[in-house]
Amino acid sequence: MADEGVDKIREKHKAKQDAAKEKYEAHKAAIENDEKKLLVETTPTGMLYVKFEGGGMLPECLKGKFTSVERIRQLCIAKYGKDMLRV
Repeated sequence: MADEGVDKIREKHKAKQDAAKEKYEAHKAAIENDEKKLLVETTPTGMLYVKFEGGGMLPECLKGKFTSVERIRQLCIAKYGKDMLRV
């Protein structure tokens, strides 16, 4: 009886892990195929921030506010090996 409950929990957990892995792989493939671009937008205070066109997780180096598009471009090239900014 208890084993059936544990098995159900493990199956649910495994399904969630698989779904997360598939989502991550799809996001990674979209970046490599230039389907996703990084958008640079301006806040009301004049600072710049970055987000993925169509959504997705940003790496730690691109989170936060910036003052220069060139700095964002340098970080993008260092992280992904190519310029994928859309200003």
